[in-house]
Amino acid sequence: MGAIEDLLGARYDLSLWTTMDLASNITSDETLEGVLEVLPELHSVLETMFSEPQIRKVSVPFVKMLKRYWRDILDAHNEGKKIAWINFNFPPALLHAMDIVPFTAESLAMFQTIIYPGGCARAIDYCTEIGLPETMCTAQRGGVGAMLGGYTEKPDMVLNAASGSCDTNSANFAFVSEYLHLPFCNLDAPPYYDDDGPMRDYYRAEFRKLVSFLEEQTGNKLDEDKLRAVCEEVKKQDEYIAELYDLRRAIPNPFPGIFHLILFSERFVGTGTPEATEMLKAMYEVTRERYKSGQGVLPEEKVRLYLCYLGHYTTGGEFWTWLENNGISPIMEMLSMFNHQHYRMDCSNMDTMLDSLADQSSNTPMTKQIRGPYDYQGQWLDDAVTLVNDYKADCAIYLGTMGCKNTWGCVKVLMRRIEEDLGIPTLIIQSDAWDDRVTPWPVIKDQIEEFVNTVVL
Repeated sequence: MGAIEDLLGARYDLSLWTTMDLASNITSDETLEGVLEVLPELHSVLETMFSEPQIRKVSVPFVKMLKRYWRDILDAHNEGKKIAWINFNFPPALLHAMDIVPFTAESLAMFQTIIYPGGCARAIDYCTEIGLPETMCTAQRGGVGAMLGGYTEKPDMVLNAASGSCDTNSANFAFVSEYLHLPFCNLDAPPYYDDDGPMRDYYRAEFRKLVSFLEEQTGNKLDEDKLRAVCEEVKKQDEYIAELYDLRRAIPNPFPGIFHLILFSERFVGTGTPEATEMLKAMYEVTRERYKSGQGVLPEEKVRLYLCYLGHYTTGGEFWTWLENNGISPIMEMLSMFNHQHYRMDCSNMDTMLDSLADQSSNTPMTKQIRGPYDYQGQWLDDAVTLVNDYKADCAIYLGTMGCKNTWGCVKVLMRRIEEDLGIPTLIIQSDAWDDRVTPWPVIKDQIEEFVNTVVL
């Protein structure tokens, strides 16, 4: 039995903290070899994140951020803190300001998938056994199954920000609340997005409802100074992310593919923390230095790829390096786009900070793009056209999860519009980003290779 299998006999949160603790010590090729001797099963993901010195400069603060995240979950109840079960489109900054520990369902599923042999299949199957249908999204079932199966700390409340943009997520979170008899707060989203109008005002009102709920659950009022400290970190993080958005326009692309995974993982679990700010600073500095020296990630950038939804997480991080090894530069995927052009963090007073956090939540990927007609102003088509033009993409590929009814309901018309209006080829792949049993990774590679070599080039 290998080291990872030994850890699986314990709890996922504890084993993930142990893994991050070991990985946070990788500062050289020698220490990488030492950790690989302890955890040989992690060869693919550790090589992806630590073998290249410039990427290592970002991976080390990244795993330190994750180490704190898992440690906070493990220690929360002993320290008298409450744990909130949240989804990916619930930026956790407000929770950090109120000393509530965020526990993101999708982050649990993703790290299981990338790190453990077999991914999160066991957790997904557990959900099926207790009655959650297979048609629901694996991103939530992977996290929910692990938590309900007893492999993690149990939360004290359930918070949902996926209304309208992720129906299976909302149903899953309502189920968790009922199943565990936990208090539940749902952030209702209006039927479409606007920059400055009634839909924004509606969402801001919903966000204040959330604050009242959290104060009731904790017995503590939201402290303005604590909120400002967190929001100041968010402001710094937004500035780095906006700079990274611009740097990715360069040809050749100076932004390594694995940075996409790191970037949206930060938003899901670390927003508002100093550790996340340090990691983003390192990412910006590495990318800027590549840009200033005219150095792209690839010696020859054959294809600039826009992933109009997700990447693929079932391969130990191999997805991004495989693309790059085949001359394909993944310049953007939806989860690493945060729409900073649509909001600004204003730390002037309590009201401006709450409004800014509400606007940030409303601009979270999927929450913004997929909660109304795909071709309405500010929705999926608008942002896809903007990104293809900004980044001079050569093609677009849809990868996702078979349970995402909100994207499958319109992806074919979206891709047809991209082809007809922008003149670039598109590919839709029937796969599941968290469950390799749907379409195995070798098959996905074959489909992408055939598409690039016969249609794009």
